[in-house]
Amino acid sequence: MPLISKTNLVTLLLPLVATLWAEPSPHAPIFWSVTQTDLIGAHTPTVMGSPHVSSAPPHPALFFNGFSDGLLVPTNPLAGWPQFTVEILFKPEEGGLAEQRFVHIQDTTNWRVMIETRLDGHGGWWLDGTESNFPRRAPE
Repeated sequence: MPLISKTNLVTLLLPLVATLWAEPSPHAPIFWSVTQTDLIGAHTPTVMGSPHVSSAPPHPALFFNGFSDGLLVPTNPLAGWPQFTVEILFKPEEGGLAEQRFVHIQDTTNWRVMIETRLDGHGGWWLDGTESNFPRRAPE
């Protein structure tokens, strides 16, 4: 599942998809302003589908089609952070999948953070967020 994906024609992240930082931490905060597809933080993402950039006011934003668009960032931005905050400005629109995961961060131990929308088909929506640690299953 992509790190950032599947938000139907969304003003996903006006102007950011995720602001990540730990409190307290000896490290400086990490801030990713996700307003382009060629560089996220200091990383080059794999682009899936055709997400596009809009420079329309009030902020630059990325738009995803809700089905096949996404960005896969080759790093875990939360690695080594005991606490974090994810801040997202977005606008889910009708016409896409009813359940859309648009943030998925996972490490090699299966600890993960997921953020999804739920659309009701009538213009309403709600946010679903999960932080969990599922043990890795031994191969059968």
